[in-house]
Parts: sequence; C-alpha cells; structure tokens
Amino acid sequence: MLSGGIVSIVIRNSEKTTGNIALGILFGLGAFLGFSMAGSYSDLNIWAGWCFINMGLAIVSVVKLRKRGY
Repeated sequence: MLSGGIVSIVIRNSEKTTGNIALGILFGLGAFLGFSMAGSYSDLNIWAGWCFINMGLAIVSVVKLRKRGY
C-alpha cells in the first residue's frame, strides 16, 4: 500500500497509462495479500478493501486515458 501511494504521487500528472497499470498491480497485490493473510487481524480487511478500491480507481483511470487516445 505504501509503494502504491508513492507511485501514485510520482505519476499524478502523467498522461501515459503505464503508471496506472503499475498502480493497479500494486494495489491488487496489496488487496490479495491483505485479504488472504488477515487471520486474527480484522482491521487488515479494512486496509485490503481500501487497496481494492484504489485498484478499481486505477483501472478506471487506464480506461479513461485510453479513450482519450493516450
């Protein structure tokens, strides 16, 4: 999640889709690991859900940039 946040700050003004694809992968990996390893840490499900939401937003951004032609 931290690495996804850093990448999102770095690519915030980029018009290419590669950064958003990387964000989708990083947040997707964070969500998968968070949900699968939560165990007795119930708050980890909340953070994994937040990673899942961010992954979805990265995918939406990729689709919108591709429609614009970037």
